[in-house]
Amino acid sequence: MLKQIKLLALLVTAGIWLTACEKEYSLETGGLTGGGSGTFRARVDGSPWSADIIKTARRTGGMIELKGRNAAGQQIVLTVRDSGVYQYQLNSTSNVNFGVYIDSTVAPYEPYSTNQWFTDSLYGYVNITSIDTVRKTMSGTFKMKVFRTIDSGVKDITEGVFSNISYGPPATTPPPAPANNFFVRVDGTEFVENSFTASELLGNVVINAASGSGATVTIVVPATIAAGTYNFNAAGQITGTYASNTNVYLAQAGTMVIQEHNTATNFIRATFSFTGTDLMNPGTPDVTLTEGALSVTYN
Repeated sequence: MLKQIKLLALLVTAGIWLTACEKEYSLETGGLTGGGSGTFRARVDGSPWSADIIKTARRTGGMIELKGRNAAGQQIVLTVRDSGVYQYQLNSTSNVNFGVYIDSTVAPYEPYSTNQWFTDSLYGYVNITSIDTVRKTMSGTFKMKVFRTIDSGVKDITEGVFSNISYGPPATTPPPAPANNFFVRVDGTEFVENSFTASELLGNVVINAASGSGATVTIVVPATIAAGTYNFNAAGQITGTYASNTNVYLAQAGTMVIQEHNTATNFIRATFSFTGTDLMNPGTPDVTLTEGALSVTYN
């Protein structure tokens, strides 16, 4: 259970970080782009891997993120604290510099990463060799050995190369996205959000709403989820969290109905309700989230 809580906490933290990054977005720092130009390739356990569907980069909020995905749903994500042209070490204890590998073709879908290893050591590097601030592209090499605690699985990723990956804004203006809306009641009282964001991360869509008081509601679903009815489960793929002050309530029971999920436009619409339990503080009364509804376009 603690392993699932740790993974969920990483996704929640990343969702909050992505919210902060969105506030800092500018044309100068750049944002995630679409299918992308350039090349992004490696070998995974000796077999060739190439990002032929998505090749994106982000340089904002003091961080650099590179993401590549192929048609089979195999994805590599590299995240480092931005020091420009530099060789970044991927240490097992770092939640700042890390690499992730996801293979949605084989269950379980939980990600492998360089920071899940039990033994503290270096497990790879990301070497950014050039950043063209005029054309807004970056190039470099990488290598990493990733691990996941759920089944002690290991993937050895070698000969990694990314070349001329764009981190600037798209060349053309995308069509207007569907309206983003969020609503839920917490113990019968409407949760009034100040911000509402959604991003694809580690093979999941992380949806995060934050109130002015700092309370948050976070929903995590697989990026490949189809329309249908699903049950919340703290140890499963559909997870929900309500956080307020120092209490974090994980969805132990509840239902989410995916009414629409368009993976071409990254639009998702759903309703939800769940009962949340503070597993770290036994005896704390549960919270109940009802009348949940959302529609959002995610990055």
